[in-house]
Amino acid sequence: MRPGDSRLISKHPPDETIALVSCVKSKAASPRAAKDLYTSALFRYQRAYAERHADRWFIISAKYGLIHPDAVIDPYEQTLSGAPVAARREWARRVFQQMESAGLTAECKTFLWLAGQAYQKELSKLLDAHEHIDPLAGMGIGHRLGWLKAKAEGRTIAPQGPIKTTPSPPSPASQDAMRHEQKPTTPRRRGTSRYLPLTDYLRESGAPVIELTFAEVANLVGGLPSMRSVLFFLDGLRLPAASSSTATFDAIQRRTG
Repeated sequence: MRPGDSRLISKHPPDETIALVSCVKSKAASPRAAKDLYTSALFRYQRAYAERHADRWFIISAKYGLIHPDAVIDPYEQTLSGAPVAARREWARRVFQQMESAGLTAECKTFLWLAGQAYQKELSKLLDAHEHIDPLAGMGIGHRLGWLKAKAEGRTIAPQGPIKTTPSPPSPASQDAMRHEQKPTTPRRRGTSRYLPLTDYLRESGAPVIELTFAEVANLVGGLPSMRSVLFFLDGLRLPAASSSTATFDAIQRRTG
């Protein structure tokens, strides 16, 4: 069933909250329900938040526009991030028309945004007759992921920005010793590691240098890690060629030193 079918059209009370969740880069390799196509931790946590805090939720896709979570779609490589303003405005007009056709603009009182500015900015202007809630406003992607993870686990996290207590970085000699120290013989499985959200964040970014404060790392992994454990993690992580675990560690050092 494709995104434009009758699954989008239904009658609901005119005072409901509808969540709009933006698509992400990481996807499964074969067609499936849209809610299961996107595989990153960020999308999974956004979906969980939408299912808990909204009456209904929809995905807004760079390629397909408005998608019902159960609609089956093909994988694709398309994003609004970095797209020209004119292209984003045209996309927003198309999605708005889909929302009108589906009756969402008549039925919805409040839109809950779980989407980046590339997807939200132009579309929200066309929905200015409605109330808007953006719990992720002002957060970078790392802080978003940490905040959503904490919400899913029922935890509270420190506000965005530097935390009051930061461990002193080790000396260059200690860093070198830790890098060459033998790793545990039985590494933790990736699926159960506390660093899974940080792994997904680094892989999703693909930037040549990724800067994170220790507060942001703490938000991602659910607590302040030791420098030793961060070194072990970055040393063993296989990143795409575009990223550098060494550059990431050096950035952490610069931001906290």
